[in-house]
Order: sequence, then structure tokens, then C-alpha cells
Amino acid sequence: MARILGQFGTDTAPYVLRGAPGPREEPGTRVLRGRGWALAGGRADSRDGVAAVLAGAGTLDVRLPLLSRIEAGGRPVAERNHAALLRAAFETDGAGFAEHLRGAYAAAVVDARGTPVLVLAADAAGAVPLYYHWNTTREVLSFATEIPALLALLPDPPTLWTPGLDAYLTAGAALGGATLFEGVRVLPPGTTAVCERGHAPRLLRREPEGTPRVPGPGSPDRELLGEVPGGPGTPSPEAGDGPGAEPDRRSDPLSDPLDRRRARDLPALLPALLWRLGQPEADPGALTAYAGHRPAGPDAPVPPTDPATDHAVDLTVDTDAGRRRVAAAVGDPAEDWLARYVDGLAPVGTESRSRLYSVDYRAYLAERGDAAQAVASRLGEATALRSRRAVLTAFEREELLPVRGLRRTAHLGGAGVRVPGDARRRVSDLLVPGGALTDLVRELLSPARLRASGLLSWRAVERLLAAQLTRPSERLAGTIWALSMFELWREEYAVAVRRPVPPPVRAKSPAELPVLGRRTVSL
Repeated sequence: MARILGQFGTDTAPYVLRGAPGPREEPGTRVLRGRGWALAGGRADSRDGVAAVLAGAGTLDVRLPLLSRIEAGGRPVAERNHAALLRAAFETDGAGFAEHLRGAYAAAVVDARGTPVLVLAADAAGAVPLYYHWNTTREVLSFATEIPALLALLPDPPTLWTPGLDAYLTAGAALGGATLFEGVRVLPPGTTAVCERGHAPRLLRREPEGTPRVPGPGSPDRELLGEVPGGPGTPSPEAGDGPGAEPDRRSDPLSDPLDRRRARDLPALLPALLWRLGQPEADPGALTAYAGHRPAGPDAPVPPTDPATDHAVDLTVDTDAGRRRVAAAVGDPAEDWLARYVDGLAPVGTESRSRLYSVDYRAYLAERGDAAQAVASRLGEATALRSRRAVLTAFEREELLPVRGLRRTAHLGGAGVRVPGDARRRVSDLLVPGGALTDLVRELLSPARLRASGLLSWRAVERLLAAQLTRPSERLAGTIWALSMFELWREEYAVAVRRPVPPPVRAKSPAELPVLGRRTVSL
């Protein structure tokens, strides 16, 4: 996936942008810069004070009406030069240019014809993540399509967003545009951000006509997803979806003898996997697929991929899983159906999360409110106005799919990796005495490490590990995996943790004094 990055509100030297880390070298990267701004990308174009860079696994979907509008304004542009097309679209439509674009992309445009203005845009599905950070002190906006590149542009080391651990264990990722890094956010799907010098970015939600949508559960119209029924990556209807579901061994990468022999290499692959993803990954399928499809050696060429196919595969898996969750919630007669739906999203169940958190972190969440309560409250308010099916389908499509399936696809696409959603099932085989990941997990979840962060109860985690090593199960192994990936992610990115501070003890109100009546005092 071609990447973009840049800064607005400060002078950035070209070597800083060229040196920002990425999944592989991009010798064709161009740097466009002016006073107080700089953009970089493999697809870039500049003319008459307007500079544009474009990221995406494929190309823009060029529609005749868009070309006609551009050419009608006296701006002929070659259809295959998509950066020039982007720049011309901005010249034609201004900050609203993205309403007329289709495809998987992230775009950045600077209009320096007057006072410079930066415009960022994410595609309607959120297929290409665009991360950004607003420094309120320096009044600088930094952005990139990859987290390592963005962090390299920031003046301070990364810090954990304190509610992030609970968000990750509840939904698999932070929602609402947040990430697990303090101050680093991701532009929501179908959103344009406009930033003027000295002002924080303004986010504008777009609703272009013809935006692809995920059909509701049971809908026969699969063409809306660009899917091929029965094609590669389509899970069987019998496949489970929960953390404790039985595996489909036919699709398990470790069921192949070749991959079993390579299982000993898995611990060495984890840092590279998390570096590519930028955030912890609760699905072990990402690792097993990475191990099975990575190049044979460090100098081996990255295999070519078909971006459209890759996105369709991941989209198929995630939306099918979403349909099953929504169908179950719509037909659930229980009063606590919404809590059951939210718990079904979680890599680690509600009761397990509560037991694993430290006393201070539990108190912090009790005072602030946890992620499950926030999601359930928001969805509950929405279902008072619309049907369950409509609310939950929109939630799956607009929030879960971009931060789970599509984000993973975009970041692993550069390595030529496809991640089938049902590959996650057999992590338990790796977490047994003598297993490929056992020693690494013991190190990552050591009592000393957990006591230092203050987020997890080291005693509860020790009991969890002991239970898995004596009575292995997919449910326990999935929980251990999720915790281990969080700790390894913190190590890989040197993420500082502010220990959760318990809420202050409120002083008790003084006891009410009895009402005193008049007394006659005899002298």
C-alpha cells in the first residue's frame, strides 16, 4: 500500500519525512513542501500552489462525471495519474472534492494559493487508515497512513491512552476515532478534516451518493460488498465466531505440516507483525497467516497482491461474522440482549476482564465508565429511535469493520498477506508446556512487568497461565494471547503508562443533627 505522511503548522525538512519508518522502502517517495507545511508520498502532484498526495492499495475509481467536471473547468488531466486527478478535483470542488471520489484511498491536499489550508480525506469505507495528531501547544498537525511513521514525527515518546486496554479487550480496538496511543486518532470513514493555521482540525462527515453499504443479516444482495459467494475467504455457515468456538482445521494454517515446522519461528515474527499493525491484535489469525505467507527471507521480494481482492476477502469474513452477531441480537428475547451482543464482540469476556484488572484500574473504570457500558449506552439510545437491525448493522459497518478487518488488511497488505478470519482458532496448541509461544508469554506476563504498569492483576494472570498449562482450552488461550499482544505492543513502541490513579475518597457528609426544640431551663 502506497503511504502518505506530512505535517502542517511547522517547517519539516525532507529527510525527516523520507526517514520516517514504513513497512518497506519506497524509493519513489516525493516530498512537497512550503512555508509551514510538508507532504510526502509515492503518488504526489503539485501545480500552481496546490499540492496533493494519495495513498491506497489500488487506484481511484475514475468516473466519467468526475472527469467531465474537471475538464469542463479547463483542467485536462490524464486518467492514470491519480495524484494529478486528486489535485484537479480539489481545484474544481475545494474541500468537498472527496464527495466525488470512489475507491480505497487516503488523501492530503494543501492549498497554498493564499493562507495555507490542509485538507485530509478518508474513503467511505475506511479501507485505508489515516492517523493524525494535533499538538495543542505547538499548533501542529501531523498525519500518516502508518502509525510508526506518525510517531516518528512527534516530539514526545508515545503514551498509552489509559482507557485503551479496556477498549481493546472489550471490542478488539479503540472505537470512536481513538487509538491506544494518547492523542493519536484515526480519521473516521467518509470524513474530511480541514485544518487552518493555528486552529485544530475541523471534521466534516460526508454522505456521498452510491456509498457501498453492508446489507442487513439475511439479505441476499451480496454484490453490495463486491463478494463472490463461495469464493476464497468465505467462511462456512457452520463456522463459529466466539473466542471459544471450535476451529475449522481445514483453514487452520498450523494444521499444515510445513507450517507446524515453522511454528518455532513465531515468537521472532511477533515484533514485526505488531510493527506493521501499529496496534495490538487480539486475533491470532494475523500471526499464523503472516507466518504462512511472509517472504522466505529478509531479502525476498514482497509478492504482488490484488488489493481489490484482498479487501473483498477481509470484508467478506468480517461482515459475515457481523451478520451472525446482528442476527442473534435481533432475535434475542432477553432483556439484557444488548449486553449479550456487546459481550459477543469482546476478545475477553466481561467477567474475565473484571478479574484480570488491577484494583486501581477497576476503580478507575468504575469512576470513568468502562468501554462495554459506553457502547451499550450509545447503542441503546439509538435503538430507541431505530430498529435493532438498522442500528447494529450500521455499528458493525461504520465502526467495527474499519478498525478491525480493514485496518488489519491495509497494514498487512504490504507484505502480501491475506488473513482469513477463521484462522484464529488454534492458538491453544502454541500455549502448552513446551509450546512455541509459552516461554515468550511467561516473559511478557511476568509479575514484575505487570506490577510496573499497574493495569493488570499479576496474581490473576498467574492463575490464568496455570490453568491453561494444566487444562489447555481455546478460551483461556485466546485471553492469554490478547494480554500478551498488548504487553508486546507496549514494548515494541516503548509506550509509557501512567499508572491509573484511584478516584479520590469523598469525605462523608456529617451526620444530620437532630432538630432541637426550645427547652425551659430552671435556675
